[in-house]
Amino acid sequence: MSYYEKRIAELEARVAQLAREQRMKAIPVEAKLLERYAVMQADNSRLKAEVKRLRKAGDELSWAFAFAVSRDDGKESGLIKAWNAAKEGKQS
Repeated sequence: MSYYEKRIAELEARVAQLAREQRMKAIPVEAKLLERYAVMQADNSRLKAEVKRLRKAGDELSWAFAFAVSRDDGKESGLIKAWNAAKEGKQS
């Protein structure tokens, strides 16, 4: 075996060793990423539930306020229209 063939074999062995080490390092990183993803999914679900709860409370509040205003002066308030527009992200 010539010097160059021996050197190529050594370098190929070193590349294989580095590849194995890199794969071993990647496993903990993947586990951390999966764990973080699960935490983010839980946060997302919690926030969606909170938004739903707040929208429902806003609906009830706008209806109660509109009822009180219409009962007092006989006119319907534009509050319900403004609230519905705000829920859709529109300006009223």
